[in-house]
Formats: sequence, C-alpha cells, structure tokens
Amino acid sequence: NLTASAYNVSYEVNGSLVATEPGVTPLTLGQTETFTFATTTDLSALGSYDISAYVTIAADEDTNNDTLSQTVNVVEEIDTLFFSQGSAWRYWDGATDPGATWIDSGFVDTTWRVGMGHFGFGEGDEDTELAIGNVSYYFRKQVDIPDANALNEAYIHLIHDDAAIVYINGQEAFRTELMPLGTITHLTSARQSNNSDNENNFYTYKVDTSLFEDGINTLAISLRNRSASNADLSFDCWISSGFSYDYDGP
Repeated sequence: NLTASAYNVSYEVNGSLVATEPGVTPLTLGQTETFTFATTTDLSALGSYDISAYVTIAADEDTNNDTLSQTVNVVEEIDTLFFSQGSAWRYWDGATDPGATWIDSGFVDTTWRVGMGHFGFGEGDEDTELAIGNVSYYFRKQVDIPDANALNEAYIHLIHDDAAIVYINGQEAFRTELMPLGTITHLTSARQSNNSDNENNFYTYKVDTSLFEDGINTLAISLRNRSASNADLSFDCWISSGFSYDYDGP
C-alpha cells in the first residue's frame, strides 16, 4: 500500500517530546506535505534549541527520511558594545555579492542567517559551519551605545583566517595586515594565507571611538580567504573597553 492514511507527527525540543498529533492528509509515496502543530512550546529564553520533527507510520518500510532536525539559536538582536566572544552575528556565506550597501546601517539583512561564533569550516571547532568554496564571507551585528561621547577606548579582538576588513556605521575602521590595499570588491582575496600556528588566535585592534554614535550602531566585517579552494576558515570577534599590551625592551 503506497498511501498512508493513519499516521502521527511528533516533535521534540532538546530531546524531550513536546507533542504527538495525528496526521490529517493521506500521504503517498514521494509526497511532501506541510504539517502545523496545534501544540506550541516556549522558546523565549536565549540559547540553542535542537528541534526534531518526525512522522510515525505503521509498517513503514523506509524510515530513513521520516525525521527532520534543525538547530535554532534564540539571541539578542541588539547587543551591548562590549560583547563577548561566541556571540551572535547575521552572516552571508553565499556565492553572490551582497552589494555595496551591506556595510550600511540601513541595509536589510533579515534574509541573512543568524549564527554563533566561532564561525568557519575545515577544522572541526566551529559553532557555526560556513559554506565552503568562497573567497568572501560577511558578518553584521547591531550594538546599542547610550552615550558614545562617554567612550574612552574600544578594542576589537578578531580571529580572522585569513584577512578581514571592519566597518562601523558604514565607515572603514581598519583592515588587517593580509587584506590588500585599495578598493575591496566581492572577489578580493587575502594577500596570502595565515600561518597555521596562529590562524585561531585573537588579534587586537584599537578603534577610533568617534566612529560610534548614540543609539544603534552597526558593525560589518568581511572575512577573506586566500582563495576559494582554501581548506579552512575561521572568524570570531569581541570588543573590550581596555587592553593590556606586552611592551618590548627593558
């Protein structure tokens, strides 16, 4: 019989069953059907949720495609300026150019995915795995600053394998050493690959605080690989109000 008329659909959150409800529409071989659960659950607390939905059919001969799983991150849409590493960013890892306005505060990034740092691929330590095969990757975050004039210092700490360019409210704040000089396009690659011994180290850059303004500010960072065939990539970022340097010399 290639039609299933009696079946149940269930979903779990973090391994705990939330609901099991009867199917409504008979399913035929190869059919795709949208099912809306009547039972809801509360995902308002910040954090990551592993959600699995699955169908149970009596005498099912092939259960390989009966389950769909997805991890959902519930995050603060607007962070404080001095946020920690491993925070949430909107990101674009598609092959197409997001356009010149992606650095601007008014850019609409609601179609971009949201992930948690550490970002990257190829090393097995990623919290958010990015698509392989691009030169350019893009990250955006909004931060709230009640009084920008009260800022004394701000330091951006970056993992950038291989290179990065950082914008604040649409203005270039700095570019890392391996980022080429001049105009940066979607196809601009890093000048060379990062040393494998330090590609996951945080590098610290002092930021001109005059780039910030009262209210909502936009950080936009583009990460660049040496080539689209690179085997790995890494990105994470945090900001602090102070930093202690190790001075050379006596």
